[in-house]
Amino acid sequence: MSRWPPLAAAVVALTLVSCGQVEPLATPIPADRVSPAGARVVLSNAHLQGVAAAVRLRFGKTHEVSVAPLEVGEAGSVAATTIGVAVGPGSVGIDADGGLQIAVALTVTPQPLVLQGAGAACSATWAASGLSLGVDLRFARDPLGTVTVHLAAPPSLQLDAATLEDDGGCFAAAGATATAAILAHVREAVRGGLGPKLTDAARDVVATVLPPGWEFALQTTSAGATLHGDARYQPVGASGLVAHNGAYLQAALDVGLDAPRHACAVDAAPPSAGPWLLPAQVPLEPAGASVLRRSVVLGGGALARLGWALHRGGWLCRGASTGLEARLGPDWATKIAPSLGALVQPGSVSARFWPGGAPTLRVLDGDGAADLEWVLPDALVEVAAPVDGVELAVLRVAGSLRMRVRLRGVGDAWSLETSAVELESVGVDSPLVPLGTVSPTVLLPLLRAVLGGIFDGPLALPPGSPALVGTRRVGDALWMWIDGGVQQP
Repeated sequence: MSRWPPLAAAVVALTLVSCGQVEPLATPIPADRVSPAGARVVLSNAHLQGVAAAVRLRFGKTHEVSVAPLEVGEAGSVAATTIGVAVGPGSVGIDADGGLQIAVALTVTPQPLVLQGAGAACSATWAASGLSLGVDLRFARDPLGTVTVHLAAPPSLQLDAATLEDDGGCFAAAGATATAAILAHVREAVRGGLGPKLTDAARDVVATVLPPGWEFALQTTSAGATLHGDARYQPVGASGLVAHNGAYLQAALDVGLDAPRHACAVDAAPPSAGPWLLPAQVPLEPAGASVLRRSVVLGGGALARLGWALHRGGWLCRGASTGLEARLGPDWATKIAPSLGALVQPGSVSARFWPGGAPTLRVLDGDGAADLEWVLPDALVEVAAPVDGVELAVLRVAGSLRMRVRLRGVGDAWSLETSAVELESVGVDSPLVPLGTVSPTVLLPLLRAVLGGIFDGPLALPPGSPALVGTRRVGDALWMWIDGGVQQP
């Protein structure tokens, strides 16, 4: 089972594909098969404050800053020392160009500074108030076209006041110029000592919620089925790759999906997938505390094209040969018809599924979460079981099916679950015995068990993937909320 990069895994996780050999995409996907802004990453204002909290955790709550010796002319030199720094709450601001200003408050312990000169050494206490350390980050493309999280300017240290409490008067004797140089030296030691650490922490957090690696161009193959996919961040308004509307920050990715036509697929044009808009406000999100939460949104047009590409590439022509007997129960054939039950022997049960026609894929409201509904016209489900010691096809169900699939998450383990199956114009027969009318109360659980055995299962997500905490339908789009992904020092 090969692992997908994060966004590819999220897209694939919402469908029926979790395995396959993943390779770079050999040729670009045609423009008419790309969904403009098909996926969005959304951070509400509350999520942005979570970014600040995560940066503080990643940065660390306490530090010690080394201050190097400083020559101050004829007055002598200030000896090397160490300053203790406590890190307070963080904040995030957004400028008109989409830049993120991330800052943390600092509290320093008043520190004696020793002046060593021609006479006896003397000391003064350095103190500062109103300190904050900040970085200005840009989520943008570099000159080579690669999306990066980079500094727009060196880290800055702001303070309200810094003083030298010089009871002995020896620092004052050194003169105002020397005193100013000492204050600037200590300030730069704090900025230079902590600035790179805050930069690294802020970059890590921003790259977690706005991952540059969510751009991809991949193809996956498994048992003759193929899927081509790519995603690319696109400018949002006039503010680069991110924009803020007052309620949330968003980034948008164009999503391309295609596949060479498989022998089991009908040749159908891809569904339309034009531009679409997010709501003015972020919908109500799942309850629960989170250090770092964000939303990933897939538009209805992109989902529809995903269903089309999976069908075209042969991913829906699938089977299962293990575990079905446990799902079906020992007397499943008798429930269909006593005459069929008399022929089917205990043992391994297998099943195959053929979609018949291009499916329709859309988002529905489920029980506390969103479901993906697959409408599969002219589908065929075939079940095989032991008869006289030989595995034979014993049951066929043909017609239009509606199947609901739900994405579930427990921690960073994601899985798919077939939550419901509905039938439309379905015919049931067996090549072994005549069948009368089969009650839906018997047929629906059987189909749910069979289709679940074919399509359900864990997802091949990268190690340390974020936790899925909830899904919801908004219009024809699917919203997913994910938490975590940042490691503490």
